[in-house]
Amino acid sequence: RKQKQTVSRPASAYIAHQHAMNSFLVLVVLVATAYANCNHLYAQDAFNHVSYSRNDGSSNFKGSWVEVDRQGHGAAGGNIRIQNKDLFLTRAWDGQPWIYRDIDLSGTDDAELEVTFHFEGDVESSGSSVDEAYIAISSNGGRTWTILKTLNPGQYKTGKQFVLKFNIESFASSDTRVRFVATKGLAGHDEYLVIDYVVVRWETCPITTTSTRSTTTTTTTTT
Repeated sequence: RKQKQTVSRPASAYIAHQHAMNSFLVLVVLVATAYANCNHLYAQDAFNHVSYSRNDGSSNFKGSWVEVDRQGHGAAGGNIRIQNKDLFLTRAWDGQPWIYRDIDLSGTDDAELEVTFHFEGDVESSGSSVDEAYIAISSNGGRTWTILKTLNPGQYKTGKQFVLKFNIESFASSDTRVRFVATKGLAGHDEYLVIDYVVVRWETCPITTTSTRSTTTTTTTTT
């Protein structure tokens, strides 16, 4: 009858294996600890006041909202204005008005933009007088833009509130800029894109370097 052979594992190989496993476990613990130490922050404007400078989050935007509007009446009037605790955009007084705000997202992770909005009034979803707007973002202070979403009443029905979330990590910089543009239609005095609130969320994870020296004692017994 064949005898079962026993393969002996060299002590050095066993020790090396244990060392590798211990190093892996230490790495897992360090990563988990670093994540637990991350700061989860957000900047928000709920438009509860007739002001372009409000900050309602745990962190602030880089500056105030800046409107580009031929009417130019600031937060209280014109094509773009704050009323009834919302931001209203229309093209009733000609032009293609838009509004933007900057935020410093340098050194951040998992940046996200959340926009809650609705259409209001006698807006149209098709034909030559279609009403339309879009949300855009820039990573370089407005030198170049990327349209995140085009908004029209055909997709987003009038009177119903919608929430859109965008991963903007690839646009995170010291000069990140978010803007809303009224592009088509919205020309009646009762036709609006209404922004209920804007939130930018992100996290920062401080990196801590720890140097650890350990001493391992190996005992070999010979029989």
